[in-house]
Amino acid sequence: MDIPQETLDHLIGIKSALDNLEHHMQPFLEAASKDSTTQLSPLERVKVHLALAQAVVMLYQLHSRLDAAKLHSHPIQKELERLSHYEKKVKKVVATDELVRSKPGVSLNVAAANRFIDAAIPDLTAAQKQQLRTLGKRPAAEAAGEAASGSNNSSKRQQQQQQQQQQQQQTQQKQVQARYSSSSDSEDDLQQQQ
Repeated sequence: MDIPQETLDHLIGIKSALDNLEHHMQPFLEAASKDSTTQLSPLERVKVHLALAQAVVMLYQLHSRLDAAKLHSHPIQKELERLSHYEKKVKKVVATDELVRSKPGVSLNVAAANRFIDAAIPDLTAAQKQQLRTLGKRPAAEAAGEAASGSNNSSKRQQQQQQQQQQQQQTQQKQVQARYSSSSDSEDDLQQQQ
């Protein structure tokens, strides 16, 4: 039986491609025997396993084509659909992971915060203002502690101001009551005289 030269050329090309694939896969197969996938992140591990599964299915599909099998009704089609479904899932996870990594972290603009505080509390002393400016330059734990003590001082000051206002209101009420009672006393005297 004589095989046409064109077919022999294709078979030689396939054999060289398989040899090339084996040569490229050899380092990975050696590394897989050392269980290097445990060092990868879970997402990278999923990508590696998906790529291996796709490679195995494609090689089996090539083998089936060489055997002249009808692939449209072959069970390998279900495996291809399953792998494409998982590939979509992995791409979705990779996209969300990249989106999360691309967003910058939340940070505080200390200079802007100090301007807001200065504008909101105009009666701060120069020392208190300087203390607010240096808070951003210290570690967060120290800054939080000092900010809490600073807020306690301002809240004490506010309480004192409220107490003073209440005392002033009480004295004003007493004065009004005293005037009213003195005027009502004089009215009573006038009525008694009549």
